[in-house]
Amino acid sequence: MKKIIFIYNIYIFSLVLLAACATAKNSVYQKNTYIDNCFETLIKNNSGFDIEVDGSTVSAKSSVAHKFPLHDSALYDGWEVLYKIPFTKDIFFYLRNKIVIADNQSELLIENLVENQSLDNYLILKNNSKISVQISNGISLLPCFLSGQVNSRNSNSEYYISSGNVAALRIPSDNTKLFVQEGNKKSSSWKIPLSKNNKAGFVYTYTFDGEKVVFEDARPIVKINEPLWNKGYYDTALLKAFGSKNENSIFCIGNKIEEDKNKNKFWSAYFGCFENTGTKKWESGFSEKNADNKIYDGVLLENKIICVGQSMNEKSESALLIAVDSKNGHIESFKIPELSGFFSVSLCEENSILAAGFDCAYSVTVLKISFENDRPIFSLVPLELPFAESNLVYHALCLYDSESDRISLFCNRQNENGEVLSSILYQFSYDGKLVAKEDFEKSIKSVSCMVQNKNGEIFVGAETFGTENTSAVVIKVLPNGNWTYFYRNENPSSFITSVCLSENEDFIVLSGVQNASDSYGHNGKSFFAGMDSNSAEKLWFTEYEKKQDMLLTNFSLVPEYGFAGIFCYTDESGVIKSPSDLKRMTLNGSVLKK
Repeated sequence: MKKIIFIYNIYIFSLVLLAACATAKNSVYQKNTYIDNCFETLIKNNSGFDIEVDGSTVSAKSSVAHKFPLHDSALYDGWEVLYKIPFTKDIFFYLRNKIVIADNQSELLIENLVENQSLDNYLILKNNSKISVQISNGISLLPCFLSGQVNSRNSNSEYYISSGNVAALRIPSDNTKLFVQEGNKKSSSWKIPLSKNNKAGFVYTYTFDGEKVVFEDARPIVKINEPLWNKGYYDTALLKAFGSKNENSIFCIGNKIEEDKNKNKFWSAYFGCFENTGTKKWESGFSEKNADNKIYDGVLLENKIICVGQSMNEKSESALLIAVDSKNGHIESFKIPELSGFFSVSLCEENSILAAGFDCAYSVTVLKISFENDRPIFSLVPLELPFAESNLVYHALCLYDSESDRISLFCNRQNENGEVLSSILYQFSYDGKLVAKEDFEKSIKSVSCMVQNKNGEIFVGAETFGTENTSAVVIKVLPNGNWTYFYRNENPSSFITSVCLSENEDFIVLSGVQNASDSYGHNGKSFFAGMDSNSAEKLWFTEYEKKQDMLLTNFSLVPEYGFAGIFCYTDESGVIKSPSDLKRMTLNGSVLKK
């Protein structure tokens, strides 16, 4: 009898021990034969999402002690961590990721997911109208989620999105045309401006206001709740931002005002690098005693930033080139005394650039700069351009097209009396011979920026002539030299500040200023617009609040999502001045409000 009682007690004790150590596992987890002992591990959730591991829920940025069973092998990869990613306050997405646990591991660290693991795209619609709406593909209504898990068959889907509600749905892979419609009225429908080249694992957010569907943002599922950020510079005039795919970083360049020990002010070059989340990685600068060193443009190569500008002292001025290591900010500087300065730079062939500037006689000059063992090699492009014409140029943008092997030079001009003349496009062969010339007579008074697509078409941000007011335009220049107006801003005293293409070139984005009191942007408002690169259909138009003449002067596409933008002041001569801000922007240009 005592033997039976003893065996019974052993049986009960074993059941209690198994219940304490081996928590119930979901069917998605790999089955394991538990042994009768376990170890305790501290689960540290360093991610930005709530997670679940082996039945334990751990809030973002917190820790929970959990008991795992010992295994026959030292490592076991039968568990998964479930990331609960909120699309809205009521709608969420579960993303699974395998984890490896070692026997007697004292701490299990859960980090943020780096890559998307979903091939599906999702759409979020905010119904800010006063009516109840539905989403259709033009033929039938599509069910959507107002709450619960979007990537689950067990969640309840609905068809009606009432006023003030937010809904989400998976974008059908076989149909890119979606509509918002009122009830069953197909006559009352509004097209959702979906991209034709949606990225896998992205969430696209739209707002419906009762009159139109407005695009807001597009970002990877794992980046859906990353906050926007702002970096302010009170003594630096930022010029340009770069988003790097290889470095997972955002770079900025500019000019900084400094003081020597005698309180004499001078200019130095500034360079900064930030993670996409806003954490500073490094800062560096270039300055010299008794000299002003200013940069005017820059370009991002594979592992370095190349900036061009001018170095001046009391006795001389020379062209300045600065190479900045993109990993650590290390600087190499080079001066070219034969030239007075550079004002623009663009990518050329692999590991080489074209820089436009002035020689010592103030004639426009183009220099090809290549790099061997991180040292620049300079070669002058002998432009076949008459001195009389070259002397009228006060600013130029250069671009090389590898398909046609041509150099395009967009020139802004003025005569000796300071009167603005029409802009001119010169096209040269690679050896500098003039191939074509286009005078934008009485059409374009200045060009400010440009970008070229894979087909050799050039989108040029420009400003028109006007009797009283000018208009901001983007012109499209075809490889044969013919050109057309692609975009026009009809608001008075407007101009374009920056332009770029999306990664797959399906849409073009531009920034500018409108309703200004003069051609330098004073009292004007910045705008940020996106358009289909083929049809010029407007995808979004964002206008910024007027704040002490701070204008969006430059922006760059960030490969992860959205843009990095430069906001600066300008003086009465149109010169960019400090203070300035580097802002993380959504795809439609929304920024963090102070």
